[in-house]
Amino acid sequence: MATIPSFLSRLPRAVHAAAALALVLAVGAVDYRTGAELSVSLFYALPIFVASWFVGRRSGLAVSVFCAVDHILVDLIGHAGRFPRGVVLWNAVVELGFFVTFTLLLVGLKSALDRESALARTDGLTGLANARSFFERLQLEIDRSRRDGTPATLVYIDLDDFKRVNDQKGHPEGDRVLREVARAIAARLRATDLVARLGGDEFGMLLPGTAAEEARVVLDTVLGDLRERIRRGGWPISLSAGALTFARPAVGVDELMRRADALMYGVKTGGKNGVRQEELAEPGTESR
Repeated sequence: MATIPSFLSRLPRAVHAAAALALVLAVGAVDYRTGAELSVSLFYALPIFVASWFVGRRSGLAVSVFCAVDHILVDLIGHAGRFPRGVVLWNAVVELGFFVTFTLLLVGLKSALDRESALARTDGLTGLANARSFFERLQLEIDRSRRDGTPATLVYIDLDDFKRVNDQKGHPEGDRVLREVARAIAARLRATDLVARLGGDEFGMLLPGTAAEEARVVLDTVLGDLRERIRRGGWPISLSAGALTFARPAVGVDELMRRADALMYGVKTGGKNGVRQEELAEPGTESR
């Protein structure tokens, strides 16, 4: 069941709009053929659903009006004389009210589901992707790298001594620091890159199509900007980062994260406030 909406949602909105209009005409044709004794009004809900769910509120309302008009024409032309015109018009108004209500309910439900989906993949404090979203994207990059050998770099960043901010300046200031860090990282990355809050004071960066040398330049820029912001803010913290570049990795998400995390902790145990970078070798070669 989940596969069908997923497939339909990838179609262009124009296709959905055209399909909705075609369905209205199809239901109208069936309505005309079946006569006044058999009502098919319920089936107008299908084109309204397609327009409201896949195109939007305005399209859903437009199709609702089109459905009501279509049904009036069927009654006036195809079922002429069966009902007084006043009854036909009254029924059309009632149906239009039902169609519009159905549209608004669908649009509201779709908006609520979209918000829930976004919240499930977004960190509420910083607005960045969350760990779940990050791991899913990392898996996609692993698959792509295995397929065509495209390099990618995974970065694990930890804020050293972050607890001191909360202890000395309070949790609201700690939250502000996390938001500032998030904005600073996101501002320096490409649209194809991904930054996420992995939990607490830990952040992840994923740089697709980025070899080790290019990743070092990005890290120098991002971390340099972060350190400047930390200095200006007077926050008693520093940054430790581990960067792992891979191409056609023989290991999966968990192992890549573990290795990047180990690189980061190597910096922390060695004095903090630095970067340790490693290039994961392709199968059959040695790591560098």
